Amino acid sequence: MEQTWYAIVNPAAGGSRGNKRWKLIEADLKAMNIVYEPHFTDASLHASHIATTAIEKGYRRLLIVGGDGTLNEVVNGLFAQKNVPTTDVTIALVSIGTGNDWIKTMGIPKEPKEAIKLLKNPTNTRIIDAGLAFYHMHGHKHSRHFINVAGMAFDAEVTRDANSNKTAIGPLQYWMSLVKVIFTYNAVPIKVEVDGKAYEDKTFCLNVGNCMYAGGGMMIVPGAKPDDGLFTVTHIKNVSRWTVIRNVAALGDGTFIKLDNVEQYLGKNVKVSSPVPVWLEVEGEVLGEAPFEFQVIPASVKVLVPKV
Repeated sequence: MEQTWYAIVNPAAGGSRGNKRWKLIEADLKAMNIVYEPHFTDASLHASHIATTAIEKGYRRLLIVGGDGTLNEVVNGLFAQKNVPTTDVTIALVSIGTGNDWIKTMGIPKEPKEAIKLLKNPTNTRIIDAGLAFYHMHGHKHSRHFINVAGMAFDAEVTRDANSNKTAIGPLQYWMSLVKVIFTYNAVPIKVEVDGKAYEDKTFCLNVGNCMYAGGGMMIVPGAKPDDGLFTVTHIKNVSRWTVIRNVAALGDGTFIKLDNVEQYLGKNVKVSSPVPVWLEVEGEVLGEAPFEFQVIPASVKVLVPKV
């Protein structure tokens, strides 16, 4: 059991191409003599339950075959169990989702066969931070762990549109929704508090990052480090939609932070409030409305990475 990878496979990942890709991945696992035990998700949040059950049974290696959303569910399952410290469990990801953003910061290969090769060296791990996001839905407070990026305002509105209009595959859908929402979204008043220091302004987009990438490869939180015990906050203030349109390429490579009305902050605790409805998305899933709070959980997740 200690040497077995408990594989959590999402057949719906990557626009429901998960089943087809799993057959190829399974062939590679067998060819490389990787010991694994597959389990398949069949509903939203099912991966969380599978992960918790696996750890309670004694498994300490979790292999995720899915995207950033499946990864997020497994991380939440990791924190839900109370049997062992979270860092006793190693998480590996073969990324077959639509965005595949988290692997970019971590340097994990996008090609499944190359990612599978990492399983042959299970001690090549890195301890990273997690975040805990608090949000509201129907008047009740909820929470969700995350290890990549949380987005609010424009970012969340784009995600809402992309999730409800699946007319394209992968990052193309996000970019189609981004262009659509640019022409309808207006900056909203938001107050951001980072470790007690307040910043209040009309806000176009706000991101709290443990890692750098979101939206299918956009470097929306440049400089974010997953193991420094801090969030990096990107605050795009009241910019015009034409400024955004002219700098779409800069949104992709992170150079937009050089623009006027864009600031970044570092901190362990972030609070966000607004007098108008503002939505939150975490790793591709829209969760709820403001007010929000984000807390760093330092050095709490062990992940498999390429050898440095």
